Amino acid sequence: MVANAGFETGNVTGWIASPAPGGAVSVVSSFGYADGCGDTFLGQTWAPVDGSSFALLNAGSAAGGNYTILDQAVRVTAGSTISGLAFLCSSETYANNTAPFDDDAEIAIRKSGVDTAVVYRDHARAELPCGYTGSIPIPGQTVCSGLGNPAWALQWSYTFPSTGTYTVEARVENVGDALLPTWLGVDAVRLVSAQTFAPLSGITGSTVTITGTDLGGATAVDFAGLAARFMVLSPTQVRVTVPVGASSGRIAVTTPDGIATSQYGYAVTLSIWTRSPAKAAPGSSVTLTGVGFANASAVAFAGTPAQFTILSDGRISTIVPAGATSGPITVTTPLGTVRSKKFTVA
Repeated sequence: MVANAGFETGNVTGWIASPAPGGAVSVVSSFGYADGCGDTFLGQTWAPVDGSSFALLNAGSAAGGNYTILDQAVRVTAGSTISGLAFLCSSETYANNTAPFDDDAEIAIRKSGVDTAVVYRDHARAELPCGYTGSIPIPGQTVCSGLGNPAWALQWSYTFPSTGTYTVEARVENVGDALLPTWLGVDAVRLVSAQTFAPLSGITGSTVTITGTDLGGATAVDFAGLAARFMVLSPTQVRVTVPVGASSGRIAVTTPDGIATSQYGYAVTLSIWTRSPAKAAPGSSVTLTGVGFANASAVAFAGTPAQFTILSDGRISTIVPAGATSGPITVTTPLGTVRSKKFTVA
């Protein structure tokens, strides 16, 4: 997890601050026009989106290549997602701009001292109008309007491709106009990790327990892209039902802080993927596709037993029985019984 993720301690404990000459790193509860942003916020103030505090990096007075940096090393598993908010604030205005008026801010993910990804990058340029396509307005904040130097705001996120230790780094520099200050705000940093799940395999309709971090606010879970029913057990555990029609693949958990994808895939051992046609009269032939059919012992239409032929581990041919009613088709094997989506008897 990220230590002091929302800076709610009132300081940057858990992070490493490295100010540029004349620069500083602090924790504040608001910042904006009245604090020296000039035309940037156009009379507006940034308030914390998550909690009551956020970090503020001052680029300092040294020109070009001198960054004020705030970073933290985190140990993650593959598929974990980190996210946060960032905004760039500069004193540049149309009245006082001084070439090159191109102050730079970034949030980067680093591994072994090298940028793995830059997930946020913005430049304060007084001559640019608002509307930078990389910026995403944050609800409740006035990001940019009218004339003046734009205030960029971005909700950023990154999914780690492999297990290991990474450094999350926020940095801002004053490129050439060292007389005019520039700030980078860092807010609501969160790490979501769907670290493990058990069991590792099963049939549709069975349950799986996912264990990770910051899962308490989960809003969705899917198996290889298929939505599943779930229950939040605690901030570190979610119980989910393998959905009808599921195939093998990674499990993804969506929370307000991002999407965490499992490091490895869940193996679905018995599942009905399709039934074709999806509507037919008694006596008609229906083909089922899926996985795990090799040892099937029974097929039924909404509880009515049906004749069937096993074509392969992934295909069964069956006949709609007399007296069948609309509902799911079920296949029974030594692994258990699974059902399809609704079949309509014409």
